[in-house]
Amino acid sequence: MDLATQAGRQAMSLPETMAMAAHHGVATVMDCFRAESSLGSKASRMLGEN
Repeated sequence: MDLATQAGRQAMSLPETMAMAAHHGVATVMDCFRAESSLGSKASRMLGEN
């Protein structure tokens, strides 16, 4: 898991995340945030249930 994804998991702000990460594009960091938020969504958890 990269720094931007972990920052999204911990609800860090976008500017703070960009300052810490090697990502320079807002779109890249937002993709990481979205990927992380979808992993914790109710719909995602439902897919894992049997």
